[in-house]
Amino acid sequence: MTPTTRTPALALAAAALFAACDASTTPAPGPVADDAPRQRIGKSDWTPSGTCEDACGSKTLDGNCYCDDLCETYGDCCSDKATVCDGVPECFVGGCSGQLCAAQPGMISTCEWKNEYACYKQPGAVCEAQADGSCGWTMTGDAAQCLAEANDCNPVMCEMYCEYGFVKDVKGCEICSCNEPPADAGCESHDDCDADEYCQPIVCITAPCLNLCVERGVEGDACSEDAMCKAGLVCAGGACAAPANSPCQGHCGGPAPEGCWCDQWCSYYGDCCPGKTETCQ
Repeated sequence: MTPTTRTPALALAAAALFAACDASTTPAPGPVADDAPRQRIGKSDWTPSGTCEDACGSKTLDGNCYCDDLCETYGDCCSDKATVCDGVPECFVGGCSGQLCAAQPGMISTCEWKNEYACYKQPGAVCEAQADGSCGWTMTGDAAQCLAEANDCNPVMCEMYCEYGFVKDVKGCEICSCNEPPADAGCESHDDCDADEYCQPIVCITAPCLNLCVERGVEGDACSEDAMCKAGLVCAGGACAAPANSPCQGHCGGPAPEGCWCDQWCSYYGDCCPGKTETCQ
């Protein structure tokens, strides 16, 4: 009969102890603050709870999430880790149509509607801190495609009249702001007009408009002031006509035989001939 090899109980216990020690040398997947196993990325049935207040660099004090550098790898960061521990500003959606992304909650805006505003409600639209630290929209996937296609312009929904049209934004769509009048659009005085024009006020009932430069009248045309008549004519009796017996006839730019002057300096010296302005325009 072959004798049975016996192993002392003490030796069995020692072997089990050594095996346990060998197993303990294998590092756990990430720092473990308590008996709960640390979760990994992709675990869909796990929801983070807790805050990083007073817990940056370790596990939260009141939940199951982490606030250390490894939480991005394991996918178990607390929801406020970026703002509390990393200094990233918290961003809030605001505006009448939910189109604003700002660092302050409750931001308000005017209530016009643009097609692009619908894109901020699409999957892939995230209001978050951007690379420069400011809050803004990150548009990916459906949201980015929506924004690329939302280039049609909606009508301006503001009650104002713009003589020279509305200002257009970077997409070429009109906004509630009026264009400035072009430099040559009108006049405020006769000096704003060319030599053969005068500035005539126009009265508008339903909309504002500027004074316009109008061609000066010839002899016989209706007038209310000398400026409405061409050079060399005066307004007499409501019609443009040649001035009667003006000393400056034929002497514009110099002295008249009567001793008065018809040049540009006569007003300064106070020696202009009668009718000089009408005759020498």
